[in-house]
Amino acid sequence: MHIQTTEDYNLFTRIKGNRATNKAHISRLVQAISQNAEMIKYTPIVVNENHEVIDGQHRLEALSALS
Repeated sequence: MHIQTTEDYNLFTRIKGNRATNKAHISRLVQAISQNAEMIKYTPIVVNENHEVIDGQHRLEALSALS
């Protein structure tokens, strides 16, 4: 596994067929990340070679909201 970081969240897209995001869950993640930004280091967003989000679409939305 290769881990990279970025704050350019516009690079990423959702894979067609992913479940819809839950606004309440995103809101809770925004609060949690704003209180402890280190937590995101331990739960990375997984993307494929096309920058499509495989796992972590709620975390991506929360990080986008915080930027």
